[in-house]
Amino acid sequence: MTAILALLKDRRRSQRGSVLSGVLIMTAFIAIISGALMTELSTNFLLSHTLLNRVANEATENSAIELSLSQLQSTQLNAPCPALVPATVNNQTASATYLSCWPTVDRRSPSFSQIGSSSGAFNVDGTHVQLGKLNDYIVGDAAGDVFDYPFGSATQRWSLDLDGAVTAPPLVMTRPGYAGQFLDVISLSGSPDCPTSGSCLNVRIDNTSFATPPQHCVIATSSGAAITTQPAASPSLGGLVYFADGATLEANDLGAGGAGCGPKSPVTISGSQPVVGGPVAFSCTGGCGQTVDYIYAIVSSVSSSRLVEFTYRSNEGLELVGTWSLPWANASGIAVESATLPASLAITFGGGAVALYRLGTNGPTFLNSQQVGGGIADAPYWCGQCGLFSVGTQTGGLYLFNSSLNPVASYSGPGSAINTTPAVDGAGDWYVGADDGYVHEFQNQGGQMVQ
Repeated sequence: MTAILALLKDRRRSQRGSVLSGVLIMTAFIAIISGALMTELSTNFLLSHTLLNRVANEATENSAIELSLSQLQSTQLNAPCPALVPATVNNQTASATYLSCWPTVDRRSPSFSQIGSSSGAFNVDGTHVQLGKLNDYIVGDAAGDVFDYPFGSATQRWSLDLDGAVTAPPLVMTRPGYAGQFLDVISLSGSPDCPTSGSCLNVRIDNTSFATPPQHCVIATSSGAAITTQPAASPSLGGLVYFADGATLEANDLGAGGAGCGPKSPVTISGSQPVVGGPVAFSCTGGCGQTVDYIYAIVSSVSSSRLVEFTYRSNEGLELVGTWSLPWANASGIAVESATLPASLAITFGGGAVALYRLGTNGPTFLNSQQVGGGIADAPYWCGQCGLFSVGTQTGGLYLFNSSLNPVASYSGPGSAINTTPAVDGAGDWYVGADDGYVHEFQNQGGQMVQ
């Protein structure tokens, strides 16, 4: 009996142990599942936090990029590359940078549009005037009509009907003694306003209003020949203007009163070759002892060309300094690199040559020359800001050179003849007017001028 009771007691203890083991197993299983769930939840929380940070960073960076692109797209073509503004989003700041910036005109942009018309042909180049607050374009035609437009505007500021023919690009200079006023110097031939010589400078007073500028004076040419090159304003003596008619170089004080202003004694350049380039005037920068202008001009014919230099002193007038033979005949125009000495001078020739000289107080020095494909009928255009100049040819070519006359880019045609001086905009795009009646735009793309 005792043995049976002991056996039953062991069985009850075994059952209690089995229940406890089961509870422990279930507890361990629940702990494992809970741990796995907490690990998954923690991992998902960490991933969500990382993704949230990534989204916030990307939103800030994208905002900075979009803001920068907007700045670049809204910058004017003639303005420098902008300083990019940082963007702050989600309490974070990001800023974008660029390696290079080059203004580009979208081909889908509106093309050129006509802003005016005239009864006469435009046979001479117009003038872009940037003087004080004045920023205008002035041009004259073969019927004696002169037009002035604020630059970048299609609205005409004023026009003049002077009859005859405008024979050279107009000159605009400050009017001495009158703040905010300018003098428009217009070369005319065959106009009733010109005296008996038939050719003259018609000088008008421009007060920058939309009113027709009144006449200041009329200056007859001494030789009777037409003025075919743009006059030059003295950089040293306010109101003094230099101009050439045929083989005669003249000076006149536009600040003086009287119907003919203040003529000075003209000089005849030996050799009877007409002036075809210049005059260009520079002031003496030191060591002269008094106010002195250096005046350069090109005289040329079908047989030879020369560079001539004069000085002007108020007490002595115009005096010849020297003449230098040029390598080719039939010179067609000049352009200077800067308005102060020393300065480089580019000279074009009808046979298709370009020569480069360095001007200084000790006279000119030959630097380099190049030959292009086709004749050159007009002056080069020098972009002082970009250190480049360009020439157009009568075979439709456009050639771009650096300040050492080394080729930079070219377009050799085919194209209509270019008998005008090229021009450049603030974006570095070049423009020419061709004989086909169109204005053509070119971009320098890797040494090629692409139209």
